[in-house]
Amino acid sequence: MKITFCTLFALCILACAPPKSTSNMDQAQFIFRGTVEQVQAANLPEIKDVSNTIVVKVDEVVYAPPGFTDWTGKLITVAAKKPTEFKPQSQRLFYTNGWLYGQSLAVVEVGDGNFKDRSNEEVLMGVQHHQDNDVQERLKRADLVVVGQIIAIKKDIEVQRISEHNPLWATVTVKVDNYLKGSGDAENVQFSHPTSRDVMWADAPRFDEGVKGIWILHQSELVKGKLTITEKRDFFPIERLTYIESLLK
Repeated sequence: MKITFCTLFALCILACAPPKSTSNMDQAQFIFRGTVEQVQAANLPEIKDVSNTIVVKVDEVVYAPPGFTDWTGKLITVAAKKPTEFKPQSQRLFYTNGWLYGQSLAVVEVGDGNFKDRSNEEVLMGVQHHQDNDVQERLKRADLVVVGQIIAIKKDIEVQRISEHNPLWATVTVKVDNYLKGSGDAENVQFSHPTSRDVMWADAPRFDEGVKGIWILHQSELVKGKLTITEKRDFFPIERLTYIESLLK
C-alpha cells in the first residue's frame, strides 16, 4: 500500500528519525519557496537530532495536497539533504515530503540541487507529468475500470482477523454505466474496501451511497476472489472522466 503525505505524518510521529528520502523531486507532495531562518535547528520538540535540520519560513506554497493546511508565512523544519549548503536568510525552492506534524510541521527534502530558478509553471508541469504517469501505471495494472454510481454499501459480516489493524471490509455495489477497461455485461459490479480508521488504512477512500465516479479495481490477495480498492488514488469523481479516458488511449 502506498503511504501518502498525511499518512506518513501519523506513521512517523512516534519515530522521529526522518523517513528515507527519494531522489525524484516530482514525487514531492509539498513544494514551496522559503527563507532559511536557522541551521542545525528544529521547531518541533520531538526532533532531538538537529545536525541535518534547518528551520525555514514558508514564503510561498507552490504545490500541496488538496485540503492541506496553508503554511505561508509560518516556520517549519526541513530535514535537508545537504545541510551544509544552507545559510541563514538564503532562499530556495524546496521539494519535500511529510515527516512530522504537531505544534508545527517537519518535512524531508527530496531531489538534489538548487531549483531556485524553476518557475511555478515548470514545477506544476513536472508534478502533473508524474501524476499522469502514476495514474497510467495504475490503469495498466487494473483488472477492471468502471464508470457508475454506488447503489449499496454493506459491511462484511464474516469474522475477520482481530487486531488493531483490522481493515473492517465493506462491500460496495456500483451500477455500471460503462466499462473503460475489462470486458463485462453485468449491470452491477461489487468491490471491497476498508472502513477502518486505523492508521494502516488511513489512505483508503470513504464512500457514500449515490456517489458517481470512476473506480480502478484490482484483484487482491487481501480479499481473495474479490476486487478491491485500498487507496484514494484508485477513485476519481465523474468530472475526471475525460481525463481518465485520455490516459487510457
